[in-house]
Amino acid sequence: MKQQRQIIKIDRDKCNGCGQCITACHEGALAIVNGKAEIVADHFCDGLGACIGDCPQGALTFETRDADAFDETAVAAHLANQPPAASHQQPEPLACGCPGTMAKKLPAAGFQPLAASHQQSEHCGCGCSDTTAQSAAKPVTGGCGCNDLESRLQNWPVQLQLIPVNAPYLDDANLVLAAHCAGFADPNFHGKFLHQHSVLTIACPKLDDAEKHTAKLAELIAMNDLRSITIVRMEVPCCGGLERIVADAVKLAKKPIFIKTIEIAV
Repeated sequence: MKQQRQIIKIDRDKCNGCGQCITACHEGALAIVNGKAEIVADHFCDGLGACIGDCPQGALTFETRDADAFDETAVAAHLANQPPAASHQQPEPLACGCPGTMAKKLPAAGFQPLAASHQQSEHCGCGCSDTTAQSAAKPVTGGCGCNDLESRLQNWPVQLQLIPVNAPYLDDANLVLAAHCAGFADPNFHGKFLHQHSVLTIACPKLDDAEKHTAKLAELIAMNDLRSITIVRMEVPCCGGLERIVADAVKLAKKPIFIKTIEIAV
């Protein structure tokens, strides 16, 4: 039975099909159809707008129109027919289908046996200063090759909002939460902060949605057995927001975890 009520409105011109609203809707009322978000059925949408804050394009708003009344019984039946969300099941790409959003564990390149890390490396013919043991075996990719270091990145994606909370690499991981600027400000970022079992995620406490980051991080902490969280921030005051995000997320998750902060000078 139709009635005048508040319901979600989707601006198809703004929608880029990223699918973040899909995971935010607990009633399963939204789906990606032909690359755009659509309401599956009016009676699945409660009109409360939990999905609105998760749309990075601002494509979701409220409208009041004739719509079928919200039906909790129908929603329960609809959700029961969805595939079970196993907490450690291999996560799918975002609903937009972009393969670049698929969570994956990368080869742990650049990690040498402990003894090798203390060996004296040789000068190369160009006269550049010594290279580290970790980069000695890397093929030359440009210039003299003396300072070509292997990436230590072991996970993808790295943006906090893009990492699935059930990503397979999160259990038993040392989570490194770094400010966007940190990797550019410290030329030795990989060697200093990305060790074995490290999972890197990046966020900006000034330009990003801090509340969204807090909620996402809290869910990530609650669903996985992390070893620790290392915050790598810049010395500028606004970057202290990363520490607040972590502190609030730990409170929400109600799960104690070792936290340390490293500050990088500008």
